[in-house]
Parts: sequence; C-alpha cells; structure tokens
Amino acid sequence: AKLLGRVLAARRMIYSGRYSVDLQAAGGLETDSCRAAVAAGATSLPLGAALHREADLSAYVSYLRSMLVDVPGDLDKETAGGKAEAFAQDVLQPNQGVANASAQQAPPLPLSPSPPQHYRVLIASRSFGPNCPDALERMRAAGCELAPNPWGRTPSEEELLAQVADIDVLISGTEPLTARVLAAAKRLKVIAKHGVGYENIDLEAAKARGIPVAVAGDAIADSVADMAFALLLALARQIPQGDRAVRQGQWPRPVGMELRGKTLGIVGLGQIGKEVCKRARGFGLNVTAYDLYPDAQFAASWGVRYTALEDLLATSDIVSLHAPVTPATRQLINARTIALMKPGAYLVNTARGELVDEVALAAALATGHLAGAALDVFVREPPGANPLLDQETCIATPHSAGQTVDGLRKLGEITAENVLRTLRGEQPLFRVA
Repeated sequence: AKLLGRVLAARRMIYSGRYSVDLQAAGGLETDSCRAAVAAGATSLPLGAALHREADLSAYVSYLRSMLVDVPGDLDKETAGGKAEAFAQDVLQPNQGVANASAQQAPPLPLSPSPPQHYRVLIASRSFGPNCPDALERMRAAGCELAPNPWGRTPSEEELLAQVADIDVLISGTEPLTARVLAAAKRLKVIAKHGVGYENIDLEAAKARGIPVAVAGDAIADSVADMAFALLLALARQIPQGDRAVRQGQWPRPVGMELRGKTLGIVGLGQIGKEVCKRARGFGLNVTAYDLYPDAQFAASWGVRYTALEDLLATSDIVSLHAPVTPATRQLINARTIALMKPGAYLVNTARGELVDEVALAAALATGHLAGAALDVFVREPPGANPLLDQETCIATPHSAGQTVDGLRKLGEITAENVLRTLRGEQPLFRVA
C-alpha cells in the first residue's frame, strides 16, 4: 500500500475484478481529507475507510473518479491488481501508525471471494424509477433485486399481503401499509417513502417491529412551491376561465386581482411553506403563517407574521395549505373555518385532500363566499363524481405538484440513499420512525 496514491490515481484498481473501495461506508470519511491524503502521498487511508467486495463494480467507477486527485504515473493491469491486493491486506488489518484507528476501522475480513448479499425490493410507488435511473443502478450494484409495481396502480391492503412475505425493502407510494401488512412482511428491513407525506404508513406498527421508516425530505419542496404559486396566480388572474372562453370563441377579458400588498396565509410553514413564502415576498405579498413549531429566525429574515389559525383565515386574501395530515388537521378547512375566511378569498391546496371538507368547500364556491379554489389533491384520487368539479371557480390538477424532472430525480436519489444507508447498517435520512 506504499504506492496507494499512484494505484488510486491510475484508476486501474477497480478493474482488478475483486475489490472496490467505498470511501464513505464506515466512519464518515470526508472527500477533502481523502484528496489531501492522496495528494500528500499517504501510505494509508484516513480513518473510517472500509473495503467492500462487490460482484459488479460499475457503480463505483464514477464515484471513485470524483474522489481522486491526479498523481503522475500509470500501472499496467497486472501490476495494478497486485497493488490492489497489497492495499487490501493493509486496509483490512489495523494500522498501528494511525492514532485510534482500531476503534474506527472495519473488522478484518477474509480475502477469499464470497457472493454479494441480495435484497428483494418491492417498489409499490408507481413513479419511482423512470426519472431516476442512476438511483436504480446504485441499488442494483448493492445487491438489490428490484420488483416494480406489479399492479400498475396503488395496491389494496389485500394485494400487499400477498406480496410482502419475502421482501427486504419496500419503496412506498400511497398504498396502505397497515399493521397487518407490516406483520406479514417478516423480512422487511426498511420502508423508504418515495415522497414526503407518510399518513399511509402505520408508524406505531413499524416502530413495534423495529422497521425504520424514512421519507424523502425536501426533495420536491421547490417543485411543489412552484406549483402552489402557479395555482395562486391562475386564481388571481382567472387564467383557466379566460382560456376556456377564448377556445369557445368568446372574449370576456376577466378582471383579476393584483398581488402586491395582499396577504397570503400559509398553513404549515415547513420546507414547502417556506419556499412558497419566498416566492410570495418576491411578488410583494404580505405573509402570515400558522404552524405548531414557529421558526423565529426564518420569520425575521422573510418578514413573516405568525398568528393563530382563526386570525390567519380572517385576514388572508389567499390561504395556501402545506400541513401534514394528522388527527388534528383532518378537515381543518370545514364549514366553520371557511365561514371565518374573508369574503372573496381564495384557497390553494397542494398538500393533502384530507385537509379539506370537500362538500363544505363546494358550497362556499357555489354561494360566492370564496372567489375560487385551486386543488392539486383530493380525498379520493382520481376524484370521480366530486361536487368541486362542478364549480367554474375551482381549478383541479391531478396531484402533479411534485412531478418535475428535477424533483423526481432528487426524490429518487434520496429514496435510494435511504435504502442503501439502512442496508449498510447506517441511519437513513429524514427518518420518521
């Protein structure tokens, strides 16, 4: 391993066919420290490095190359293979020349080849995969056997029960992961939500069985915030009504509402709510917010006024929902709370349909108490025969706020990362149970 720098920089070690180096797998090895060590001609890796066998090293090629600095010199394949073997022997044994290394290095492993582990992955989410091919390849390279959604739709509890007995990983969409389903999944090691909301998962049952549940965090915050603001603008300027009229040969020139100086009330000032706030401030809107966990620093930076829900509803020209579904927030917008809203106000919902009493909202639109509503989500999806769809002032979109190329790529990457971290014995990102 004395020529480690040249061996790594030559980039031939990965072709020896037996070993790959995962420079972050055990101990949180930092990229900068690795670069510095190689550049200085180090004879051993920094603390925390570990050697891992892989049957297929293709997924590591780009990763390794991004981590290395150029060091002059090259090695032929035979020499590189020998150096790789020597390097392996050195890393696998405790290095007495590095302080405290014995506490952080991976335990010694035998050098004889052994087959990689295999994990069966059920992809219940219908949108995971097509927009994140790199995430799929990372999982395959780690020994994951991927089973895409076999139903072509959201499965029922009974359908899940017939599929989960021998799976190790479940990539979740909106399917019902009940206590019965989790009890039947005897081998399940992790539930990785391909999304942010987790109301479809019985968290208590997952905790009882020791199954980690992780979501995709802020992966689609920008995408959803963009959509919420697009819907807000469409309401304020009556864009759908104008479009329909022109297509019908009419020319009504609807009169809309200017945004500057108006008040936007944000219910749920989390990652998405904060991104909506930033966009709103750019348009000159005043912003009030209702949230159980106020962020005073953000509020001070962006001029947000926290207030009670009742006050927010009574003073806002537009109300935008960004809260999770909990027993306390289910039908948060109902006949009573709608009555508190300013006459002529607008409602935007890109969060969850269960936050709204749809019958009460339809009635408020029919009477004109509310000037309009824009809904990307419904209690039942597709909504079918829903009274809201009969209202000219209701804009309806098919739960597509997070459906952007960039958002889906980030969503897939974080979901895959949560799977791989858990299989390596690490904590997943954005764990909720």
